[in-house]
Amino acid sequence: MISNLLQYLVDLSGLFIGIGLFLVVGIALLKHGADGLVNGSSNLGLRMGISRVLTGLTIVAFGTSAPELVVSTVTAIQGKPEICFGNVIGSNLANTALILGVSALIAPVVIQKKTIVKEGLHSFLSLLLVLVLAFQGKALSRLDGIILLAVFTAWMTWLVAGARKGESEDIASDVVFHPRHLGLDLLYTVLGLTGLVLGANLLVEGAILSAKTMGVPDVFIGLTIVAVGTSLPELAVSVVAALEGKSDLTVGNVFGSNIFNALLILGVCCTIQPIEFLSTGSAISATDVSLPQPLSTDLPFTALVCALIIPLMAHKLTLSRLKGLFLLALYFGFMAFLIFRMQG
Repeated sequence: MISNLLQYLVDLSGLFIGIGLFLVVGIALLKHGADGLVNGSSNLGLRMGISRVLTGLTIVAFGTSAPELVVSTVTAIQGKPEICFGNVIGSNLANTALILGVSALIAPVVIQKKTIVKEGLHSFLSLLLVLVLAFQGKALSRLDGIILLAVFTAWMTWLVAGARKGESEDIASDVVFHPRHLGLDLLYTVLGLTGLVLGANLLVEGAILSAKTMGVPDVFIGLTIVAVGTSLPELAVSVVAALEGKSDLTVGNVFGSNIFNALLILGVCCTIQPIEFLSTGSAISATDVSLPQPLSTDLPFTALVCALIIPLMAHKLTLSRLKGLFLLALYFGFMAFLIFRMQG
């Protein structure tokens, strides 16, 4: 039905306007759907006696990655796992280089040492695990997906254990109870989930048609249009936080989102639909020793940026404007490289 609606809009308003409408509306629904889901479900959790810490670690943390998760699940179900992979890698790159770069450019970001040691290192290690698994057979199998989900479960268990030992003030402060009728909480939750699913389908359909129209690989669309689209809400929040002098709060959210993306989202995607990395439009033969582009450049570059951010932050425990400019140069330089590679 959604694909038919897209075709109708294309026939009515033209190809690029139709695709643009689908992408914009899809991104808007993802953003507001995630907000509604977190708002309603966190209230429901508190009503049921779940602690603010546990609610913050699960529902609120999930909400920041909900757009990526739903989009990736939809792409996997539709048999387009390459878009899912591109979305995860592109989102992690956008989080680390674009969002932190913009935040630092607006106002220098002061970082706590424990944030770098814990979240920053774990963010890099989670992507390093994906890199190691992906190099085995030039694919991410269902077994790889299960491994990623198992590591994610262990990480969440470790977080909950740490919170119970008193490291919970920042987490609990993110959870706000909104006094209202139970029916409204249920309505927020249902409408939020509906908006997420509908927005994901709109964004994915628009992305698939974009790939067909431009004649580019699905991974490219995932790395660019889909990744930036799902990261826009976080970018907007980060800009507001930087303008209010609270950009340090963005750092923990960025690292947490990166870990969710690499372990949970990619794990779910691979479990539903294994990802085979193709260097061309044809299947990779058993004797092909060359690395497909996602493994030779895209994933290693993103892992490198996630590793590089650690010493950048550790130096004086600050992301200065100069460091922010450097991160933005890395991001837009890589985007230019992708476009050049596509045209070549």
